Amino acid sequence: NYQGGYDAATLLCERGCRHIAVIAGPTDMQAAVLRSEGVLAGLKAVDLEPVAMVSGEYGAEHGETTMHRILEEHPEVDGVFAESDEIASGALRTLLNAGKRVPQDVALIGFDDFHVARAVSPSLTTFAQPLATMAETATKMLVERLNTGEWQCKAVLFPAPLVRRESA
Repeated sequence: NYQGGYDAATLLCERGCRHIAVIAGPTDMQAAVLRSEGVLAGLKAVDLEPVAMVSGEYGAEHGETTMHRILEEHPEVDGVFAESDEIASGALRTLLNAGKRVPQDVALIGFDDFHVARAVSPSLTTFAQPLATMAETATKMLVERLNTGEWQCKAVLFPAPLVRRESA
């Protein structure tokens, strides 16, 4: 999560974006907090700060309403990191309805590589969570706990590789 946020900032900056907004997930979820910390660190590494950073639910409505507000308050925005593909899908709808071209006017990056990332147009550049591998690992950890009475491993980190598509 942290590395994905950092990499999102790096990718947006490499595209030439300098007015980057972050539409974050819920502040009470570790994944969202880590994604936010990562994107802020990535921007700081190139002496940038987000023009806006707004937390909320992992949903399209949050992306839609927040993107509308960002466009009103920061019309110079040229890059957006949406901390979930659902958020990104709502942000994308608002951008397109506002006449913005994605990625030419505003580059957009999501996170998760859920079905919606491929279903929208333009398709979302995103970071893929290896959900099947994560579930398999969690199952093995639980079986081991049930068999031994102890957790042999308390945490496993999985990479979230970049999936390049059309939006950034």
